[in-house]
Amino acid sequence: MCTEPTPCPASGGYFFCPGTYGCRSLALGPWMADSCTSQCLTPLQLPMYQFLMAQEEFDLYDGDNDYAPPGSNYIMTIELAPLPKLATLEHLDNGGPRPERCAYAVIVLMNNEKYGSQVMEVEVCALPTATTWRNLEGTVPKRKPGPISINSRPSSAAEEVRLYELLDELFDKLFDFLPVVFGGWQFELVAARNYTCKAKCITATWGAPRGGNSSVRKYWAWVTRLVEGMYLHVPGMEMLMDMTGLDPTEWKVAKIHLAGRLWDSPEEILEFFAANPGGDVTDLMTGLSDGTTVYKFNSELFYAPSDENASYSANQVRAPLSAARPASGRAGPSSQFEPHGKRYFITGPRHHAVLDALLDNEWGMGSFHYELVHGVDCPLNSVYLDFHTMWDSAEPAFRPRSVCMFEKKNDLPMRRHLDKDFLGSYKFYQGLPDNMLIIRSIAPVFNCNYMFDMILHTDGSLQFNVAMYGYPQGAKYANNGKEPTGFKYYSDQGGSFHQHFIHLKMDLDIAGRSNTLAYEEVYGGKIDRSVWDDTYPSTGRQPMVRTKVVPHKTAFKLNPARAQIFHVMAEGKRNRWGEKRGYMIHLEKYAHQAVDDEFLPAAHSWTSPQLVVTKRKDNEYFSCTLYEGSHPFTPVLDFMDFVDREYVKGQDIVIWATIGNNHVPTAEDAPSTNVNMGYGGLWLKPHNYFDEDRTRDLRETVLYITSTDYMAAAAPGTIIAESPALQVGFEYDFGMQT
Repeated sequence: MCTEPTPCPASGGYFFCPGTYGCRSLALGPWMADSCTSQCLTPLQLPMYQFLMAQEEFDLYDGDNDYAPPGSNYIMTIELAPLPKLATLEHLDNGGPRPERCAYAVIVLMNNEKYGSQVMEVEVCALPTATTWRNLEGTVPKRKPGPISINSRPSSAAEEVRLYELLDELFDKLFDFLPVVFGGWQFELVAARNYTCKAKCITATWGAPRGGNSSVRKYWAWVTRLVEGMYLHVPGMEMLMDMTGLDPTEWKVAKIHLAGRLWDSPEEILEFFAANPGGDVTDLMTGLSDGTTVYKFNSELFYAPSDENASYSANQVRAPLSAARPASGRAGPSSQFEPHGKRYFITGPRHHAVLDALLDNEWGMGSFHYELVHGVDCPLNSVYLDFHTMWDSAEPAFRPRSVCMFEKKNDLPMRRHLDKDFLGSYKFYQGLPDNMLIIRSIAPVFNCNYMFDMILHTDGSLQFNVAMYGYPQGAKYANNGKEPTGFKYYSDQGGSFHQHFIHLKMDLDIAGRSNTLAYEEVYGGKIDRSVWDDTYPSTGRQPMVRTKVVPHKTAFKLNPARAQIFHVMAEGKRNRWGEKRGYMIHLEKYAHQAVDDEFLPAAHSWTSPQLVVTKRKDNEYFSCTLYEGSHPFTPVLDFMDFVDREYVKGQDIVIWATIGNNHVPTAEDAPSTNVNMGYGGLWLKPHNYFDEDRTRDLRETVLYITSTDYMAAAAPGTIIAESPALQVGFEYDFGMQT
C-alpha cells in the first residue's frame, strides 16, 4: 500500500509513490494541474482513508475489502467532493483564493455501537491532508430525511463472499442432480466437496432491485454457462437471495426457479424429480449438451467444447477511470471557446435498464472505465490519460490509459457549396473540412460496454455521444403462447425488449451566468393569398416561429410531431444583429420511456422527460444516488422533486437531458451486439451566439473561382485554387464540360 507519497523536487504536481505502484511518478490529474480544481483523486486518497480508519467510533474493518467479513463495517468509496461553483470560477477567472478540496466517502456500517446500522455519507477535508469530517445527512434538502437504510447499500465484495457461500451450499446439495439435467455442466466451485470445475462449468451472477422498500434486501441471482459472452447462455435457473438483516448467518436462498416453477429448497427439487424421473427438465440444455462449438471470435472459442479444459477470461486489462464522482460517471473538463468565455460543466452519465430496473451508478459505473486498446478503441494518433479510483478497496487503483484524446476529420465537411452558372460552368466552389477533438472513455458494466465521446467541433459546437456494445442479458426462451417480449436468437435463448437511458447534467454559462431556457415553436400561421391570381385559394397556411420563454423549473416530454427548437440564451447579451446570444440543445438520439409514469419507480422518474431545467444549486449536484438501484420504489432521492416550479428566468440554470435508445434483441445480437443504432446523442450548437460562422476565416477553407470578382470577395487567408487535393495530382472541373 502506498502510504507516503512524496512530492517531486521539481514540481508539486507529481508524486513518487513507493510500495504497490513501484518507484515512479504519478500525476495528480490531467486537467488544470496548476489550479487544482478538476483533478481526480490519486494515492493522496490514502491520507483520507487512513484518517477515517483512525476514527474509532466507526469501528472499520482494517484490511482489504475482498477479505472483509460479511457483517463488518467498511469504507465503500472515497472520491472528490464537487467544488462550489462560484468560488471555483472566481479562482480560475480572477485569480481568487484556491477553493478548499474535500473528499466524499461512503461508509457501510453493518453493526456500529454509536451510529447503529446505516450507510453514512461523510465529507473529509481538506486535501492533501485530512483533519476534519462531517456527516452529510440532512445537507441535501430534496433527499429522503433520516439515515440511509443498510439494506440500500451498494453491492460489495464483502456481501459477495457470503453470497457465494450460500450458492456453494446450494450446489453442494444439487451436485449430482445438476449434471444430469444440465447436460454434464457443473457449478464452477463447490468448496464443501473440494471440487473445482475444469470444463463445462456454470457460474452465477446477480442483479437488482433488492426489494419493494428498504425494510428488505432480496434480489435474484441466476446461473450462466461459464463461457465468453456468458450473458447469452442462461440455462434457466434463478435463485432469490434473501440478504435482509444484520446477521450474515441468517441470509439464505429463499426461492429457486427451475423448470418453470418456484421451489422452496433444493430438497424439494430432489424429492420431486426422484418421484418423477425425467420431469420437466429434459431440455434445459438443448443445443449444448453435445459440446458443439457454435460461435468463434477470430479462432477463439465462443463456446468451449466439452472435451477441452479451457481457461475463460475477459481478455482485457482492468483499469477503471477515476472521475470527479466515480460512482456517477465521467465529468467532462471545463471547455472554453475564447474570447467569449462560455463553459460546459457536464456530469453523467447514468444508465437505466427498465425491465431489470438497473441503475448502473449503483454498481460504480464511473469506477469501471478500463484501459483502452490502441488502434481499436482509439485511433493510432491518440494520447492517453491515466486515472485513479477507489471503489470497494483499501487502496487506490491506478488505471493507465483509461481516457484517450485525438483529433480527426469529420466524415462530413463543415461547409461546402458548388454554385452553378447554368451555362455549362460554375461560379465558385467553397468547402471546409470539420476537425474534431474527441475525448473518449469506455465503461464495461457487466454485460454492456458504454463508449462515451465528448466531441468539440471547429464551429464551437459540442457533441456528446454514448455508443452501446456488449451482450443482451439472455433468458431461457419459452414459447408459452403469450405475446413475446423479444425474439429468439439461439436454440434455447432469447432476449427481452429493454431501454438504455443516459442522464446528462449541463451547466451552461452562456456569456455569463444569467441565462434563460427558451424554445422556438413552429406553427401554421394564416396568410392572405388574395393578392395572388385567382387560381390559388384565397387563404393558406405558412410555417411561423414564435419564441416561448420558460420562466419556472419545467420538465419537457419531447414530441417528434411538434417542431420545437430549445436553446439557452444569455440575458442582456446580444450579437451584432440584435439577437440574444445562445446555444441550441438538440437531442439527436433519445428514447421515450416505455413504462407509463404511474407504474414507473420513483427512482427512475428522470427517464420520463427528455429535457428539464432547474436552478443551479451546489446541493443538487446529482439526479440519483448510489442507493436507488436497491429500492427504486422508495428512493433516497426522487429527481422530479427538483422540479418545484422555482423561478429560473435569467438565473444560473442547469439543463438535464435524457438520451438513449430502444433495444429489441434479435439474431444479430449473437455473438455480440454491434454499435449500429446502439447509441444516444446530444448536440450543443451556437444559436446566434456569434455574429457569423466562426469557421469563416480558417485557413483550411478551399475556394475554386472563375471570376476575379469572387476572388476579391474571398476572406483573408482563404486557399484559392490550391487545395491539398490539387497538390497530390487531382484537378477539378466539376463535370461542367460542354
